Amino acid sequence: MATVARVGDAAFANFAPPLAELSGQRFPFSCIFVIHVQSVDPIIAPSYRLFPDTLESAQIASALRTYGVQPL
Repeated sequence: MATVARVGDAAFANFAPPLAELSGQRFPFSCIFVIHVQSVDPIIAPSYRLFPDTLESAQIASALRTYGVQPL
C-alpha cells in the first residue's frame, strides 16, 4: 500500500527532513510517496535457476562486467 504525503501533512513533516538533507536545495519536493511494505521476497535472477551450478561470485563478476560497474 502507498500514500502520498504533501506539505502540511504530518507524514510529510516526519519524512521530509532526512530527504531534504540528501537532496539539498537542488531538488526541492512538495510530496513524498510513503510505501508500506506488506511482505518481502528475495529476487532470484533467472540465471540461478537456469545454471544452478554457477557460483554466486561468478554471477556477481558477470553482472559487474555486463553493466560496466565496480563495487564500492
